[in-house]
Amino acid sequence: SAVPPGAHLIIVGSWRPDMHEIATDLVKRAGRIVLDSREACATEAGELIAAGIDLASTVELGELIRDVEGDNVLSDEILAAELLRSGDVTLVKSVGVGGQDVAIAKAVADLAERVGGIGTVVRGYDAA
Repeated sequence: SAVPPGAHLIIVGSWRPDMHEIATDLVKRAGRIVLDSREACATEAGELIAAGIDLASTVELGELIRDVEGDNVLSDEILAAELLRSGDVTLVKSVGVGGQDVAIAKAVADLAERVGGIGTVVRGYDAA
């Protein structure tokens, strides 16, 4: 009840069916829910499981963007607008996907390499 209408919630701390970051009633106030992965959330997102959320009605984060001719990424404005008006609050749930971790780690390593002088290179680490 302390969360006002129109609030945007991003919950990323729980990753087991018995863990809940927010109350079931608050989950139910959300319209369509955005997930990092339907497959992962089906078995790991305790607050969604307890609320009985139909994951077929959710949206995966990747569905909000589409790649148009290479690196030119545009938002899907129609879907995004629908999400914003579909419930009392908007909700994004992430349980953590290994592929995202690898992509972020690579982006950080690439930035460190471009900037220079950051981190330590371990020579021969990946040698057979």
